[in-house]
This record gives sequence, structure tokens and C-alpha cells, in this order.
Amino acid sequence: IGSHLSERLLGGGATVVGLYGDLGAGKTVFAKGIGAWLKIKQPITSPTFTIAKEYDWVRYGIKGRFLHLDTWRLQHLEEFEALGLKKQLLPKTIMAIEWADRSFDYLLKIARKAKVVILSLQTEGAASPTHRRITFGR
Repeated sequence: IGSHLSERLLGGGATVVGLYGDLGAGKTVFAKGIGAWLKIKQPITSPTFTIAKEYDWVRYGIKGRFLHLDTWRLQHLEEFEALGLKKQLLPKTIMAIEWADRSFDYLLKIARKAKVVILSLQTEGAASPTHRRITFGR
């Protein structure tokens, strides 16, 4: 699904994809789908311990950056600010942020000129353990 949604994300400006949901709901898998659609050659892995990983991409002759963040361990606004995300929201940057619900207000504040997509991924209420319920918005 991440790869199917990605085509709508590719534009001239920056895009923030905020992902939140249960542990194991598929946030990293969704980010991997975005990376696959962007034709990123390196494996997209969870940035749980590094907090952020950066990848260059080229798609349809357009070059950009994909930033993948896992904000699970961040507890305070100052920790989010220390990442310098506002300065990294440049044109042709796609930023996928796992556990975005920990920083909604901050994300919306810094991403005023970016396209923002918020997705909830849930296992509860899904048809089976391999299915997910995905909701747009918070």
C-alpha cells in the first residue's frame, strides 16, 4: 500500500507522511513500500535505534531525498527540535515518520508548507492477523 500511495506523494514540495498505530501494525513496512516505489536501491530498515535514516532517490528523472524516522524513543519537544526537521523539509523531500502521534502538534507546526498525510495503521478490528485497517487522518 505504501508503494501505491507514493505516486500521489511525488510533487514539487516536501511531503510528510505521519504513521502511527500499534506495535507491529506495519509502519516500517509502509515506509519500505514508499522506498520501493521511489526505486531506492538500499534496503529500507527500521531506524528505531538511529532515530533517522536518509536515502537518495531518482524517479521519473526527478531526484530527491527520503527521510525515514522512528520517534518512539523521543520524549520531549526539545528532542524533536534537535533533529532539525524543519530545515530538512526541502522540495522533493519525502519524510516518513513512525510513531507520529507522539509529535502531531510539532509536525504540523514545522510542515506548514509541506503536504502532510497522516495514516493510522491498526491490527485491531482487521479481518485477520495479516490484514491491517488503515485510516487517513488522526
